[in-house]
Amino acid sequence: MKYYEITIETTEENLEALADALMAAGISSVEIIDPADVADMIAHTDPTEYADPEDFAAALAARPAVRLYLECDVAVGSGAERALTGTKKDAASAGSEHAVAAVPEQVVAAVPEQVVAAVRGAGIDVNETDITVQVVDDADWKDKWKEAFVPTRISDRIWVRPSWTDFVPPSPEDVVIAIDPGIAFGTGTHETTFLTVRLMEKYLRKGCRVLDVGCGTGILSIAASMLGAGEVLGIDIDEEAVRAAEENIGRNGVAHNVRAVRGELTDRVGAYKADVVVANLLTPLVIALTDQIAEHLADGGVFISSGILDEHTARVVEHLESRDFRVLETLSEGGWCAIAAAN
Repeated sequence: MKYYEITIETTEENLEALADALMAAGISSVEIIDPADVADMIAHTDPTEYADPEDFAAALAARPAVRLYLECDVAVGSGAERALTGTKKDAASAGSEHAVAAVPEQVVAAVPEQVVAAVRGAGIDVNETDITVQVVDDADWKDKWKEAFVPTRISDRIWVRPSWTDFVPPSPEDVVIAIDPGIAFGTGTHETTFLTVRLMEKYLRKGCRVLDVGCGTGILSIAASMLGAGEVLGIDIDEEAVRAAEENIGRNGVAHNVRAVRGELTDRVGAYKADVVVANLLTPLVIALTDQIAEHLADGGVFISSGILDEHTARVVEHLESRDFRVLETLSEGGWCAIAAAN
């Protein structure tokens, strides 16, 4: 079935009034997109919850908006068919966007009438509102994210590529990890992953043991093996992530020394001691893990944590030092920080 996906960008102050007006107009499929809520969620993530930094990054960067879905047989304004499918060689009918930002005549033409009425009913000037209309097919939603996942260099030596594409790296010394996230998070193409791998390249020694806490789809575990680790154990609380990690471990030919298990932080690790512990999580989880990790880190080991917003760096450093860790260095990119610390 085809749908109109309608995104109405506005100010944070207008979000609730706009959502209420849309629901009062009989539109129940309303989603509020508020980056402030995402920032609050990151700051207050419970230590028993996992949250993928890569998934949060796009939400933090988004403008406040209200998004809704309507079946394509819903009545639309005069000329809507022409506005949606008669431009860019019928691009909209193929799933491309048709932006109608800040031009009232185009807005009225391209958006269902009750949506425009709701915007105005909320006291919001259509001229000040960016409205984007997209025709989407629910059969294609599950694969749409693949369009943005392309081969990406994540460090000096390592590339990540989608498992469904062929890719030859520019140098024979480069290492390529093939990833299929399935329905789990983690393509490896986010700053938090880049930063973690760069620190791993520096501190990981050949033959060492590695513990990857919150392994997601297995990118860091696989990278550790390819960088020379002798044994790698990945752990994640999410069953789908562990399933995806196992498939990716096999896909990359590292099952001989990499395995993934399901568990919360270190509860399934047992007596496993690692020379390097990596954790690409979020600030509250990194702090919680810091309190647990000493018994699983060998003497002289290195704890690499990532998924930390720049503004939280001092807080994490202070907590590490309070637990007798010595901070070796911090790396920062795109508003995110990774920290290497030794026990």
